[in-house]
Amino acid sequence: MSMLKTSSKTLRGGRMVKSAKGIVSFAPMMAGAVMLIGGVSTAEAQAVACATSSLNEMCDVGLHTGSVQTLFLGISADGTVASGVSRSGAGSRALRWTAAGGFEDLGTLRGDDSGYAQAERISGNGHVVVGQAETDSGQRRAFRWKDDQMTDLGTLRSDGIGNSQAVGVSYDGSVVVGTVSTDNSSYRAFRWEEGGRMTDLGTLRAGNAGTSFVSGVSADGVFVVGRTATNDIGSDRAFLWEEGNGMTDLGTLRSDGLGVSHAVDLSANGDVVVGMSASDDPGSRAFRWTAVGGMQALETLRTIAPTDSTTAIAYAVTADGSVIVGQDVNDFNEQRAVRWSDTYGVEDLGTLTSDNRGDSTAYDISDDGRTIVGAAQADDGRMHAFIYRTTMQDLANVALSLGAIVEDDAIAVAAQQDTVGALIGEGFLVGAGRNGFSISGNLLSTGSDNGEGIGSGTARSGLLSYGYGVSDQVTLGATIGIFGNSLGTDAIDADNGYGASLWAEFSQGGLDRTGWQGSAALAWGQQDATITRGLGFTNVTRATGDIDLDTRVVHASLGFGVQSGTWLLTPSVGLTHFRTERSGYAEAGSDTLASYDKLTMDRTTLTLALEGETRVSEVGRLSLGAGIEHDLSADRARVSGTSDVPGLAAFGFNSGIDRNDTRGFVSVGYRHDINANSVVSFDLDVGQAQLGSGVQTGMRVGYQMRF
Repeated sequence: MSMLKTSSKTLRGGRMVKSAKGIVSFAPMMAGAVMLIGGVSTAEAQAVACATSSLNEMCDVGLHTGSVQTLFLGISADGTVASGVSRSGAGSRALRWTAAGGFEDLGTLRGDDSGYAQAERISGNGHVVVGQAETDSGQRRAFRWKDDQMTDLGTLRSDGIGNSQAVGVSYDGSVVVGTVSTDNSSYRAFRWEEGGRMTDLGTLRAGNAGTSFVSGVSADGVFVVGRTATNDIGSDRAFLWEEGNGMTDLGTLRSDGLGVSHAVDLSANGDVVVGMSASDDPGSRAFRWTAVGGMQALETLRTIAPTDSTTAIAYAVTADGSVIVGQDVNDFNEQRAVRWSDTYGVEDLGTLTSDNRGDSTAYDISDDGRTIVGAAQADDGRMHAFIYRTTMQDLANVALSLGAIVEDDAIAVAAQQDTVGALIGEGFLVGAGRNGFSISGNLLSTGSDNGEGIGSGTARSGLLSYGYGVSDQVTLGATIGIFGNSLGTDAIDADNGYGASLWAEFSQGGLDRTGWQGSAALAWGQQDATITRGLGFTNVTRATGDIDLDTRVVHASLGFGVQSGTWLLTPSVGLTHFRTERSGYAEAGSDTLASYDKLTMDRTTLTLALEGETRVSEVGRLSLGAGIEHDLSADRARVSGTSDVPGLAAFGFNSGIDRNDTRGFVSVGYRHDINANSVVSFDLDVGQAQLGSGVQTGMRVGYQMRF
């Protein structure tokens, strides 16, 4: 099936600038935001969602210092550099953003760098920014920024005054195109070349009168497309301008040769031009133009007669000219994002609504044809930015999902540190030359905190310990264990883990536990897990990866046991250091994929506690305790990596979950002597969790024997 059809539909024109391989702009004709690249915090993850949530309105990103709105209008080919504008009560400023350096104010064309400036586009290599800035005389001029220097590209007026605006740039930044004022007070499409001067691209009207506007420029800067005035008064005409050959009228789809047409985009070599044109039918039709075939109408979604309001337009074309995207109208008078190709004809890409009704528009396609971006109606009634490869996804939610994984990592790390931490508390005394072993089961339960997005979680472990008494005061031992976690997040499905520890126990009074008390331990635990991105986000295809979590613990404590009446009171201080690593991984299973770098988190905790123990029977002892834990230092989770999501080639996000750096706890325990050499025990601890407001409860049942 051919995507061409010799019939006809009228334009709402825009500008599309492909300055590089890949997608440069998501919203070529709207004031909506484009895309933030590689945030450095959860706030910037929210900014990505804001910037892509609605292409119909200005988005309040509020990232640049002092700004009310931050609007991104262009990105480099590799997605690591962005350009745009911040707006506040003090005015508008042109910005350049890099992952390494953050925001850079490009200044203006005024001597004191004050006044208005807006960056429109950035070159594919990320080195050149173009836009419009204020001069000392108060005029607004097209500028080219390179190597920290902003250059006024001038005007075409003989008196040197007037306004101009740059809207496109070639891949290497050597060619700039835009609109400029002339002596007859009209506006003209211009092309500026490095080392040369501004060239008036002219018009198609007799005497070179009238106006012309630029929509696109090829990556090499040789070809320019747009619309221009003609002798057919009131009808602008699509043009292709080529260096050395000037401006070519691309015609219209009307059989009488009259009517409006606009050229919006072109292939890499300029052989294929796409846009919209009036036709013999009511409304407008999308077209594809070649030098050999001329202007031809693209196939339509409609199977019934069009109406006057029917609007179709081709917004973008691949580098080889084989695939075109844009907008057409279906039989329900819905504007739909479409893809045209010789292989599949015309395809309705759908919407983001659950019933697939409503409007959508495809604005750009990558040069290889793999990625399409645009705007589509969602269930909230608003237009959301989308990305389409094999299915339509909400681009804001895709961007947010990349950063949301950091919260899941934070929850998983906290859970494993708590679980592996149980290995350091299994030491005991047996007496000189004696052996001992213990077996215990532990259950740790953490309550949910819906405000922080943390669900309830449990951790179960079984531990087996052996100890040998090198003296009455010192026992050395080891513990092995197996554990499983049900985390407070559905995104991480953890397998059973295992771990081990080496420990030493010291008591100045031996088994009486009086006098100086000391303990030390080294522990390690590991478990594998599957991590899923996209859970909880609408219109996001889930992606999964395989990870392993590895925690190492170093612990030491010092206390002093004092017999006071029937109570043995032991105040103590402990210092524990945790290091947890989550392995790096690459995702699979989605058509938007990311690779995450290894995550390493350290935590050093000081514990102050007081425990009292008293006999309640000949064979029973009761213990009560209380204390606080304080994190002397604790890393917040931060994820970083790369993705194939346009504008998020490189990213980094910090966790925003509330952390309790100081946590209180209380405990109660019971020891029952079976005989002189064996005992069973039960312990219950209640305290605050590391993350969120949930209460954490730990229970331990154990059996210990000396021989």
